[in-house]
Amino acid sequence: MVQRLYPKRCRSSLAETVANLEELLTEILLRVPAKPLLRFKCVSKHWLSLISDPKFRHRHTLQNPNSPISAVFPDRSTDFSFIPFPPDHNHISARWNPLEVIANQYGDDIYIMHSCNGLILCRPLGAPSVTKYKYIRLRLEVGGISILLSTGKILSATNGGVYCNGAIHWVGSYSDMSYFHIDEERVGFVESTLPCYQTLHSYEKKWYEREYRYFMESSGGLLHLIDIYKPFLTNFEVLEMGRDYSGWFVKYHVDLYPLCTAFPNLPYGEFVVLFLDRDENEEDGGLSLLLHSPGNVISCNLKSKTFKSFELTTDERLLVDHHNFMYKETLACV
Repeated sequence: MVQRLYPKRCRSSLAETVANLEELLTEILLRVPAKPLLRFKCVSKHWLSLISDPKFRHRHTLQNPNSPISAVFPDRSTDFSFIPFPPDHNHISARWNPLEVIANQYGDDIYIMHSCNGLILCRPLGAPSVTKYKYIRLRLEVGGISILLSTGKILSATNGGVYCNGAIHWVGSYSDMSYFHIDEERVGFVESTLPCYQTLHSYEKKWYEREYRYFMESSGGLLHLIDIYKPFLTNFEVLEMGRDYSGWFVKYHVDLYPLCTAFPNLPYGEFVVLFLDRDENEEDGGLSLLLHSPGNVISCNLKSKTFKSFELTTDERLLVDHHNFMYKETLACV
């Protein structure tokens, strides 16, 4: 005969006690991912009020800075598609357009300007531009950077700015980097510390032969840079910026050639770097490189040099191009 450690009535009483202790309940819910929390709003009016409170949502966002990536979107709503994560067959069709409501409201295509912490900044293509802005000069050959402002808050930055740890960062043609710290309104510069013109094949890198550049924040608040050059599209380095802005260093050398048999489109550059993510199975914070080729998503463990692939339930085409944006589930307030 199985004996219960706690009688049913006792367990029910404990649950009611937890539910009635506001502070304890808040601490528990702060540790729940964003998507289940939206369902928990239906538990009671009390839970609905608590989870909807802007202060709770702000605390939840701060306590969960590394939420898993849920989808990758292209930068335009024309022929819109997206890649859900994890990319299994149980997700809604990638042909569904989650921004269709916005596009119908404005009667125009939607352009995604940036994404950060689960928020996506969108603009109808025919919308008027922001008239209030701040112009700063950075030490990059790409020229000045326009910082778009609205009621004192930064909305977007031109020339591929990436937000990370309270600052917006830009990388020049030769991997030097400038940044603008938002709260302090301070500009900084990091010179390139790598002999970044030499590759695994010992030929000179020319910026105008660069096929593609990936420059994004990865989970853990680190900046990573990938430059892919012709003619060796399947060989490149993953660079990581020191947390103290000490400079770039080579984190991994990547050779995708062993994958070319399984994915024949790779040597011809028919792949997109989606994002770098921390591998939960690696104790020392190893990275996985997520790639997209026609009909597939490929996850490459850069430390063990192993990979696994996921077949997408779509036709054989690229769902997103090199200009793509990540979406994370969040309760962050706008």
